[in-house]
Amino acid sequence: MTKLIYRRYKGKDIKPAELWRAVKKLGGFDFVNGKRHWQRVRKEMGLQHSTSSGATLKRAYSNYFIDPGHFCKEFGLSPKCNAAIA
Repeated sequence: MTKLIYRRYKGKDIKPAELWRAVKKLGGFDFVNGKRHWQRVRKEMGLQHSTSSGATLKRAYSNYFIDPGHFCKEFGLSPKCNAAIA
């Protein structure tokens, strides 16, 4: 069994459920990523501003749900949930 590890941002865990909901609410991964709306995701999650927050949240989302996608099962998605997200 793979141990699920949370990414951190400014000393706080980036909770996968909160990140998932924020990205979905703002139009899904492809939209957020294509329009570079990661700062909007940060605001939606109530996180403090940082110049690196966009890259940090994008990396966390990718790790949680795309590659390697450990949290896909937790959210009831197929092991290849990146196809469902895209």
